[in-house]
Amino acid sequence: MTRRSPHRRGLPGVAVAAVVASALLLGPLGSTSAQAADATIEGSVTEADAPVARVTVSAYRWDDERGSWDFEQESETAPDGTWALDFLPDGAYTLQFDTSVSSARFALGESLGGNATYADDEPTFEIADGTSRTAPFAEHELERWGGEVTLSVTDGDETLIDLDDAVAQLRGIDMSGDAAESQREYADESGVVTISRVPAGGYVPWVAARGEAAAPAPTDAVVLPGAAVDLGAAALGTEPEGALAGGAPELSGEARAGETLTVVDPALEPAPERVSHRWSAAGSALSETGASLELTEALIGESVTAWMFAHRAGAAPFIGLVASDPVAPAAAGAEADAAASGAEAAADASGSSIAGGAAAGDSDSAGADASAASGGGSDAGSDGAGAGAGGSGGGDGSEDGPLPVTGAELTGIVALALALLAGGAILVLRRRSRREPSALGSE
Repeated sequence: MTRRSPHRRGLPGVAVAAVVASALLLGPLGSTSAQAADATIEGSVTEADAPVARVTVSAYRWDDERGSWDFEQESETAPDGTWALDFLPDGAYTLQFDTSVSSARFALGESLGGNATYADDEPTFEIADGTSRTAPFAEHELERWGGEVTLSVTDGDETLIDLDDAVAQLRGIDMSGDAAESQREYADESGVVTISRVPAGGYVPWVAARGEAAAPAPTDAVVLPGAAVDLGAAALGTEPEGALAGGAPELSGEARAGETLTVVDPALEPAPERVSHRWSAAGSALSETGASLELTEALIGESVTAWMFAHRAGAAPFIGLVASDPVAPAAAGAEADAAASGAEAAADASGSSIAGGAAAGDSDSAGADASAASGGGSDAGSDGAGAGAGGSGGGDGSEDGPLPVTGAELTGIVALALALLAGGAILVLRRRSRREPSALGSE
């Protein structure tokens, strides 16, 4: 990669617009050939529609022969968020926005293509003949969000301020379980340490003062995009000599609304003195801080993440996480399914279709309906069984197969059969009595 110099810093008041490069003809007198000058491009950077100062904007040009990016130029945004880059030769480009020292609160560094690094980008604009062909960079809104944490560093009853060189850093794991840490920030004149652009994850603050080694404070937090977390006072400690170590936490329970998930903590060495749990879902921290979480309907479709923090004096803390499957809707009558299973077992044993504890009146009335109408008897019986099981299946009984016939239903069926037989016999006798006179007359 090559650096070109000099370069121009972002200028206050520069209008946010597409780049226009001035063309400059170079060559000996009388020559008709022309050479395009390097281009100048400019734009602005915002976060939540507010200008962001001190963002380093770097231009990278794609090299087709090597199949890689070449650094060309960098600049820094002014207080109004504007920037300018000079001396850019023709080629295909992307930009990288670095906010490691910027005034942004939540946005993390990203490329013009929205990636964490420019290496993952495709070329996003082109400069040809000293002029930008497109200007997607003219107004760039930082889109990758971090969180913000505030705390104070204490030594006994004293809150340390900037003159004490009180400093804090967050160390922990990101949402993937990989190690992550924030930048180090110093306390201001009132003793407040503000750490911005913290990648989403679970963290413990490490604090120090007066040039001493940093030590973890016995407090923790889950920091998520766009969230501001106040950790309160973090006391100075002694640099740890070891670390808590163990496997990852696990979850017990079913990821279904109405059910409860519980964190199963791993065994740690040495044994922790304090363990805390936190939960997050859908990009937000949940209010529950216990080892168990009751899943509500609001969590349906979301994966729930359980966080475990373990502390022990003289040891680096342990941080672990485990994520659930997406939360499923409540079983359409999980209780009804259990009741239906009980009903089937009872029916097999005693010939009854009544679920344990359900009122027998529903099934009796269904049997009475069956004895009154030959065409709808089985439907009515199924409806009665469905009601006895909690009504979970709509009462058609088609999924569970035919239900056993009760004594009341059998009596009705026999009576109906006898009535049909009697009616048929009467009809036969009437037809025979009508035929006999006509036959006598013919004789």
